[in-house]
This record gives sequence, C-alpha cells and structure tokens, in this order.
Amino acid sequence: MPIIIQDTTMIDQIIAYNKTFVERKAYQKYATDKYPDKRLAVLSCMDTRLTELLPAALGLKNGDAKIIKNAGGLVIAPFDSAMRSMLVAIYELGVNEIMVVAHSNCGACHMSFDHFRHEMLARGITAQTLDTIDRCGFDLNQWLEGFKDTPESVRRTVETIRKHPLVPADVVVRGFIIDSHTGLLEEVIPTLAEYSFTRLCFRADVIEPLNDTDFFAVHTPEGTFKMTKADFYRVFNNVVKTKSYQQDGIYHYSKTPAKALPFLEK
Repeated sequence: MPIIIQDTTMIDQIIAYNKTFVERKAYQKYATDKYPDKRLAVLSCMDTRLTELLPAALGLKNGDAKIIKNAGGLVIAPFDSAMRSMLVAIYELGVNEIMVVAHSNCGACHMSFDHFRHEMLARGITAQTLDTIDRCGFDLNQWLEGFKDTPESVRRTVETIRKHPLVPADVVVRGFIIDSHTGLLEEVIPTLAEYSFTRLCFRADVIEPLNDTDFFAVHTPEGTFKMTKADFYRVFNNVVKTKSYQQDGIYHYSKTPAKALPFLEK
C-alpha cells in the first residue's frame, strides 16, 4: 500500500518516508563500514546532475569511496573544510588516491558575489550586515567567487592538494572533468613546468628534473608548445643528443619544425 504523506514541507515528507524505510529494513542492502573499500576519495561538485551519475560513471558502489562535495568541487584555501575532509580520509580512513572531478556546464563557473549580494538583499539580509562582515576583514568577493576556466580550476585544486604540507608524497592526486550528460571522464593533465622564449626552445634545467609523464609548456609568440618529457625524448631525440642541449643546457630552433606543430596550442 502506498504511503500517503500530508505534511507541508519537503523535510516533513522526508521524515515520514524515513520511518517507512527503516520499518521495511530497506537499509540492509547498504550495509558497509566507514573504511572505503577502494581507498579512494572523490572531491566533486554538489550539482544534482551528479547525484547518481557520478558514482555510476565511476563504477562506485556504496562503501567504495569517500565522496566529498561542495559548490564547484574546489579547494579554495589550504585549510578549508574540503581539505580537512581529505586529510581525515587519508589519515583516519586509509585513503591513498584522490580524484578531483569537476563537470561540464558547472554553475560555479562565472559565479560572483555581485549576483549573491543582490539575492541576499532581496531575501532580507541587510547591507549593514554585509558591510560589517567586510569591515571584519572577511572578503565575500573572494569567498563567493567562482572560476572562469574549468580545467585551470581543476589544476589549481589538484596542485593545492598535492603541495599541501600535511599530504604525504605517496598519495596519488589526479583531476578530471565529467560530462554532466554522458558521464564521460576527461583527465586534466597538470602542467608542472613552463617558461617563455621568443621561439621554440628546450631547456635542460626545466625538462630533465621532470618524470616521463610530466608536462611542460613553452610559451612563444607563435603559441604554446605543450608536451610530456616522454614526448620530448621520443619526437626530439636528436635535440637531446646535441652539444647545445647537453653542455649549454638549451637548444632553440630558428624556425619551428613540422614535427612540433602537433604540440602547438594557439
């Protein structure tokens, strides 16, 4: 027999449903413990499109991972609540891998305090309250600012986690953007080193300390050349062997070779 709910608020309806949920012992199929079976934490956005899509697209079932959500899937400061949750997951719950998963068409993109200020005033928050917060030294503009570039936002969050003084070096942190409709994951590759020059050149002091899978970028008037150290050794192996690169630590082209064009981002 269906349950007839006559309460007026959504929370009242949820409370009524919860009683029936427990009475029917529907909780039994969700039984697990606090430790994530995959030793994985996922930082993602609170967007409702991801409520079921995210775990389904990642192949996660109840108990597999710690899911941490906020507006935008961001770490906005080294000691904010998202970072605190990840540190607890690492040290208390055995997490050794972290996925940062932003998504397409995120509402936090281009978010600004100017919009929120108007909405707050319309809902009864006084200008005096906002001014008092500002005088206390809390920057609402920064706190409620969104981001303009989703991949770059993911990179910043990944780097904040990786470089956090309390995160062990052996914890794997990678960033992704999930398609809000299909669930397709696209990895956001971090750029670990970059430099500028008037034309394409390769600097040994920048490239050699990198791991094979690390990316570096060379900014030129022609555009940005971006590749991994492994790409460099594979495609530009002749450069690696030159006296200029080996002894002087730099090799530059007078004209961009055709083999470099696949790595050019304008």
